[in-house]
Amino acid sequence: MLVSRRRDSTEGRQPVSDVRKLRYEDQRDTYIEALKLGGKQSLYRRNTESDQVEYTFRGLDNFDKFFKGMSASLITTDKIRDYIRWRQREGNSDPTIRRQLVHLRAMFKLAHKEQKLFTMPYFPMPKDSEAAGQYIDPAKFAELLEHLPANLHAFFKFLYHTGCRLGAAKQITWPMVSKDGTVIEVPAGIMKAHRPLTIVLAGHGLEPVAAELRKLFRRNDDAIFIR
Repeated sequence: MLVSRRRDSTEGRQPVSDVRKLRYEDQRDTYIEALKLGGKQSLYRRNTESDQVEYTFRGLDNFDKFFKGMSASLITTDKIRDYIRWRQREGNSDPTIRRQLVHLRAMFKLAHKEQKLFTMPYFPMPKDSEAAGQYIDPAKFAELLEHLPANLHAFFKFLYHTGCRLGAAKQITWPMVSKDGTVIEVPAGIMKAHRPLTIVLAGHGLEPVAAELRKLFRRNDDAIFIR
C-alpha cells in the first residue's frame, strides 16, 4: 500500500482511497462550476421557492434522484443501463435520454482529466432522433420564393445562402451592417457558439440581399429583416 501511494504521488495521481471517496455529488458540483466558468448555454438558472438561484442542466434532477450519494466507482456501465431503462419506463424518449447522458459522460471526462478517476465507464447511448428537415436544391428554393411576398425574399435568401440560424438572423440590427450593405458583423452575444461572425454578402446568392439592404431606410437599432 505504501509503495502504491508513493507511486501515485510521484505520477501526480489521486490515491486509490481518495478515488473511492469521490461521489456523484462531487462530480456534479465540479462540472457545474466548469460550466459556469465557461459560460456554457447548457447551464441555466432557475429560481427556487426560497428565492435562491440554482443552476441546472438537462437531466440534472433525474441524476440527483438516481445517483444520489453513490460512489463514482459504482457508476458502472451496467448502472448507466439501469438509468436508461428507468427513464424509458418514466416516459422519456431515447433522444431525450441521450441528451441527458451527454452531461453525465462529460462529468466523468472532467473527473478523469483532473486525475480524480483512473478510468471511466463505457456509456451506452440510446439512438438519437433523425436529422430535422431536408436539403432544398436551388431550383426548388427559387420556386418557393415565388410564393412568398417580395418583402420577405431578402430574408429567406439570407437564411438559405448563409445557413444562419433563424433566431440569430432576427436579431441582426442596422449597426451591425456596413454602409454599403455588403458586410454584416454579427456579435458573439447572439451566436450559438458565442463567437462573433463576419458575413460577406457577395456572390450570386447574397448580392441581391445586399442590394435590397441598400434600398431600405436605416432606423436606429431596428432589425434589418423583421419589420
